[in-house]
Amino acid sequence: LKVNCIKFLMDGTLASGSDDKQIFIWNLTTFNYIVTINPASTDHILSLEETPQGYLVSGSEKADGDIKLWHPKNGSLYFTLTNPYNNVGVNCLKMINSTHLASGLQKGSYSNGHIVIWNVLTKTQAGVISQHTDNVNIFDLLSNGLLASGSNDRTVKIWNMTTFTKVQDFNPFFNSIFCLKHLTGSNIMAIGGADISLYFWNVPNTPFSATFYNIAFNLISSQPCQNMLYYKNRVLASATNGKDILLINVTSELVMA
Repeated sequence: LKVNCIKFLMDGTLASGSDDKQIFIWNLTTFNYIVTINPASTDHILSLEETPQGYLVSGSEKADGDIKLWHPKNGSLYFTLTNPYNNVGVNCLKMINSTHLASGLQKGSYSNGHIVIWNVLTKTQAGVISQHTDNVNIFDLLSNGLLASGSNDRTVKIWNMTTFTKVQDFNPFFNSIFCLKHLTGSNIMAIGGADISLYFWNVPNTPFSATFYNIAFNLISSQPCQNMLYYKNRVLASATNGKDILLINVTSELVMA
């Protein structure tokens, strides 16, 4: 069944979550799975993250919707963070510092696409951000500690993670956003989604001090972008719905723009 998320872990293994409602931990030398986690979930695994303390974190589709912390060595459950919104899935997870986890939620019958912040040490909810109006699909951290989020509401929003307040938002294109990747060593963010182009935006180091601009690359594929990886500060890999993986050489002129 479809693999929805992967996460490289600190011990050199790889975790994957899929529509089969399970999580596998893989040995990347033998390419065999070494641990199977069966969350007893009633729905698909949508998102994975790892805490600095070494716990694997998973988020599920709406029939479950809770966030679970696991011991990746043996697959045992450590703790469950109960989703405060009923029948809402967890599309994305991101550690924003050593103690706090951001979870991006789907839109539900009683909620917009909320971002819920958790303290993984105290196992308590630390805050809720509710300014997206549809599913929150993706997070990425910027070099200045701000959090970027992308949504089906067609916006990218930038958040101050100390105050949990919005710094700025913008509409890069008129489609849902599934991919965000800050290009290390620059002020550039790559953005992709339900559009046949990738967009590169200048993100200011200090809020409101610069305007956003975009440079668009038309993809060879006519399919939407689903995931992105920035490799060695030079090559941007983009995976699409059309079963393509595209490698884009991000030039020094773009990075320095």
